[in-house]
Amino acid sequence: MGIQKKQATIRKVNDEEKKKDNEQIEKVRTLRSLASLNTDEDAVHYLNEHQWDLEKAAEAVFALNSDPQITMKNKKVDSALILLLLPDNTTHTFDMQASQTFWELYGQTLRVAPELRRKNFTFVLPDGVALQENEFNQTLEHCGCAPEGSVKV
Repeated sequence: MGIQKKQATIRKVNDEEKKKDNEQIEKVRTLRSLASLNTDEDAVHYLNEHQWDLEKAAEAVFALNSDPQITMKNKKVDSALILLLLPDNTTHTFDMQASQTFWELYGQTLRVAPELRRKNFTFVLPDGVALQENEFNQTLEHCGCAPEGSVKV
């Protein structure tokens, strides 16, 4: 019986390690896509620097790539790549139009997280501003989420 317990423990540890590896692979893919990084190594570097917190790593990349001379408000942006961070720390990426409102993001959120249907929630923008339901009529572009942005539920 002792050997079987040890084998079960080893399998459990291996399963947990595989799950963690899969989560890290997904974070690398998401960060590369969202921030247009060239290599997995670049994504891993930023994620390691921020303890594998995808939102913080993305914000760091965006901060480095932002040029104060060029603001998105001066450019016409048609699309928005949105990284959505849910309360259970899962992430989803949506390719949306910059002219879409947070009501459309709300609909997308409920499709991927139906358990939120019975709860009131806000969208928290990268600058820390929390949008209440009465503010969901704002466009992604207006709130600085185009061409890309992260939104926390």
